[in-house]
Parts: sequence; C-alpha cells; structure tokens
Amino acid sequence: MITPKDIRKVKEAVREIIPAHRQVKGRPREYSDRTIVLLYVIFILFRCSSIVEMYKMIEGKKRLLKVIGELPSRQTLSYRLRRLDIEAISRRIIESIKGGTYIIDSTPIKDITSQGIKKCKNLKFGKNRDGFFWGKKGHFIITEEGIPVKFKLTQANEDDARVGKEMLDNLNGLIIADRGYFKGNFLSQFTKEGDLRAIVRPKSRKKDSSFKQKHSQTYSKRWKIERLFQKMKESDWRFPEKGAEMISCPE
Repeated sequence: MITPKDIRKVKEAVREIIPAHRQVKGRPREYSDRTIVLLYVIFILFRCSSIVEMYKMIEGKKRLLKVIGELPSRQTLSYRLRRLDIEAISRRIIESIKGGTYIIDSTPIKDITSQGIKKCKNLKFGKNRDGFFWGKKGHFIITEEGIPVKFKLTQANEDDARVGKEMLDNLNGLIIADRGYFKGNFLSQFTKEGDLRAIVRPKSRKKDSSFKQKHSQTYSKRWKIERLFQKMKESDWRFPEKGAEMISCPE
C-alpha cells in the first residue's frame, strides 16, 4: 500500500532530479514540471487506468492530497504530459527511490619496509585470511558496477563491522557483505521497514547452506570488490607511497 510517507520520498526524488523551471517566453506556467512528473509517478505507483481514476483516488485521501498540493485540471495534466519525456524521467525517479546495490569489504594496505616502520611507529598488526600483516586497512563500499563510492583508512586491527556501520550513512538500497560483518553492531541497523537492506553471509555452516540457496546469485556480485582488491595488489599499492595522498601516517 502506498502511504503519504512514500509520496514524500517521491516528491524529494523529483525535486533532486527535475531542475527548477526557468521560463523565458510565453505565459507563466501555473504548475511546475516537478508537479506534473510527481503526478505521473503517482499514476504508475497506484496503477491507475486513467487520470480521472487517479484524481478520484487522490481526492478521497486528504492526507495524500496535503502532501501533493493543489492539483491541475485533468486537461492541463494531459496536455503537459504529452510535452515531457516523462517515461525517462520516471525511470530515474523510481531507481532513486528503490536505491542501489552496494558491496562492502576491507583489504590490508601493507607496509613491509623498514623505512615505513620507522616513519609510522604507531601502526598495528592486523589479521586476515592470509595471516598477520603490518600496516593499515582500507575499507571500501562500491556499486554493483564496481565503482568505489566510499573509502576509509584505519589501523590494521580495526573491526570491519564497526567501521562498516559508520560508512553506511546516506546510503539507500541493498548492502552485500561477507562473514566479517555478521555481527550484531552491524546487523542491528537493518530492519524490514528501513531504507537499507543487507545480505550478509552467516558464520554458521548450517545457516550458510540455506543462505546459498536463497542469495547465491545476488551474493556472487562480491567478485566486483574482490577484483578491485586484486588490481590494488597487482599495482603493489602499499603504505606509505609517493602520490597516494589518501594514505598517510596516523596522528
């Protein structure tokens, strides 16, 4: 069921995607492009068969009408819709509301040189699947296309789940994570009603088998972040290096 809260989200998305109209010629428009697009998205969300049906539905719900605001006449709406690339705009809005798919993980950024140890004496030892390492840890969030959107550099012994929780601000969509994030402090922020959902691989072998049956196709997208880390290793990205401004000695 579509609620006034959902319509507010649509309205915010429309405001971000549709630029404010600047009319140079002709009679000033009484209703902006944003209002017209908002009504079209509502038309789709409520699966209305006609503008008449949509208006009857909106006018019967006072809370919904309050969020939308004053409605143009049916003739005005029909006329304006024919003059906008409304389908392309609506797809962008619906994608924005739905949110993206993100992958989170961390990788060691090692420094095995004696020079590095002298420069940064307060570094820590960390541990991963390959054993202990000396240096720092890079935490990444990337899109399903493999584009990094967030990065944080920490000491090597920092907990992935704690840092991951801090990095999820302002994200909307689905988060894919491995066993290192299967902890209460990370999982507690995901609810059925929230804007952020998660697929986190469980540590238990018994739960893991059912997890693979349900989420194997989606979870397999993690290869994108593994590929990013592989490229970093191939380029020998260590700590600290000349030209790597994001990597510096801790205070």
